[in-house]
Amino acid sequence: MTQDDARRVAMALLSQQSREFETGEWVLANVEEYDTAWAFTYNSRRFIETGEVRDALAGNGALVVPKSGADPWFTWSGADTASQVAMGHSALDR
Repeated sequence: MTQDDARRVAMALLSQQSREFETGEWVLANVEEYDTAWAFTYNSRRFIETGEVRDALAGNGALVVPKSGADPWFTWSGADTASQVAMGHSALDR
């Protein structure tokens, strides 16, 4: 799976789950490539534009899109993304 493919998967899932992605109020902010997956962070468009903490979303973990084509999943924001990708699941799913 390419980064562009993974981005399409991420946007489709996020748009289904949150109206704010459909309206453009929330946007993908960054992408990290790992051996097995792509991890997308997201935030409010306003935060991306202003950098003001009061405009930021809180508690939003990254969306992981496995390169294998397996179902995407969200990381827990209370643990680092890299370790969760290495485990293959959220730190909350023990």
